[in-house]
Amino acid sequence: MNMERGSFVAIALCVLFYLGYTQYLSKKYPEYYTQQRPVATNLPQSTTSADQSAQSNQTGTTTSTTATTGTANAADSALQPATATITRLPDTDLEIETDTSRYRLSQDEGGIASVKLKSFNDKLGESSEPIELLDAPLVLQGSIRGDQTSGLRGVFNAERNGRTIKFWREDGPWTVTQTFTFPDTGYGIDVAVSFKNNAPTPTDLNASLLQVERLSFANVQSSWLPGMPAERPRVMIRAQDSNEFLDAENFCTDASQTGVNAPAAKIDFVGFDRHYFLSTLTPKLDKLNIATFRVGQTSKENCFVGFRVGQQMGLVGAGESVTLEFKGFFGPKITEVMALYNPTFHATLGHGWLDVIANPLMYAIKGFHQLTGNYGIAIILLTIALKVLFYPLTRAAAVSMHKMKKLNPEMTKLREKYKDDPQAQQRELMKFWQQHQINPMKGCLPILPQIPVFFAFYRVLSSSIELRHAPFFGWIHDLAAADPYFVTPVLLTAGMFLQQKLTPMTGMDKTQEKVLMMMPIVFGIMMLTLPSGMVIYMLTNTIVSIGQQQWLNRKLDAA
Repeated sequence: MNMERGSFVAIALCVLFYLGYTQYLSKKYPEYYTQQRPVATNLPQSTTSADQSAQSNQTGTTTSTTATTGTANAADSALQPATATITRLPDTDLEIETDTSRYRLSQDEGGIASVKLKSFNDKLGESSEPIELLDAPLVLQGSIRGDQTSGLRGVFNAERNGRTIKFWREDGPWTVTQTFTFPDTGYGIDVAVSFKNNAPTPTDLNASLLQVERLSFANVQSSWLPGMPAERPRVMIRAQDSNEFLDAENFCTDASQTGVNAPAAKIDFVGFDRHYFLSTLTPKLDKLNIATFRVGQTSKENCFVGFRVGQQMGLVGAGESVTLEFKGFFGPKITEVMALYNPTFHATLGHGWLDVIANPLMYAIKGFHQLTGNYGIAIILLTIALKVLFYPLTRAAAVSMHKMKKLNPEMTKLREKYKDDPQAQQRELMKFWQQHQINPMKGCLPILPQIPVFFAFYRVLSSSIELRHAPFFGWIHDLAAADPYFVTPVLLTAGMFLQQKLTPMTGMDKTQEKVLMMMPIVFGIMMLTLPSGMVIYMLTNTIVSIGQQQWLNRKLDAA
């Protein structure tokens, strides 16, 4: 009891000390504390009691309401009065639905609060819901400032006209307007940011769009085992025809990672990747300045990451406007869908130099799926087709191994004869192989072409949204996830052991044989966390290989 009482006293003293010390600092450095507040509150910005009262009195009609709001920043006070009339929309007017998605915009952040995809669920089962693409409201704000976070502003005026929603505010001599237009179909959004000069004289303008989002790491999948790729959010910039795809958590915690910061760059897209889904902006201008930055402090669970994309416009005449236009994409990483919006989105699949193999594999899987209606069966059929394709190499290897098996007693005699002279032993073996037209490397022929195919299959199965939540049979309900009961990895390990036993170990010493016999265990451990579709490919490949090997052995023995 005394220990508990002492703990409560200690906690109370710490709280009192913290409050007192914070009050002391706020009085000593008032400018610092008022300037820091917008960064901490812009996602989301808090509204005053007047705002909350206006919101509580909103109706479902399209008539706008007004409220009085205060600014949290002393710098904002020069741009927007402490009591400014804000034209607010009812919550229902901030929601727009297309054939694929449900959007909800945020008048407080001047951006997008929610994107839900109607055709994709967040998980398997009856309790699943349409997946939410955003971890937090995505800020999309026009800015007239050249630095990063000071351009973020609070509550906006708003109006809606059909499928178009506008947010605007007065910022010094400028009226900054953000216009979001939603087509009836697809995953695209048209975003336009305009800057109107209200001053009586031409005014210099550094126009840009700020894109800031809080990325969450709390639910990132990870494993101490190799294999299954984690669904980690990535910060993505494709500029100057090169990719800069950064792990978001590493970008937030590693100060040496600066992203892309370049003037007058050709920008294909900027945005965020969530493994199977993208939220990106593609500028319509050819050359823009781009800066990547972090906002505030990084926690163990999340981080605010932003982009500034814009251009130095020079002098803008009195009453004139300039506009930056973007095409937004908030949708799945389906190859055919992404190609409709931006062909460079294909780079987000992560195939790299294996693209030339991965693309045909994916199209082949889709083709077999159209015939069977099951992606697991499609993988099995494609694996069998590949084994048939590689059969000439498999046969050449079997012929070479069979010949070496017959000549193995003579090779053993040569090794014994020159066991004390390794160089002479190697020379005599080379002569022997040349005399009998033996090429030991032919035994590796079936393996070599399958290595890039294996890695290409891995890339395809771990990044293709078509396999996400795609069932096979029985206990395998998701071919993009690991086998929940490890049945297929165990079967694969047993199959690889059997294959090793049936494969002649010609020319190998006992140590080499033991090392090779350990390989199935290594592969089995790796397969525990690989996508079950990948394990099905490996298991089918092993079973077909055993069948081909047994058939060739009987045929060669009978010859």
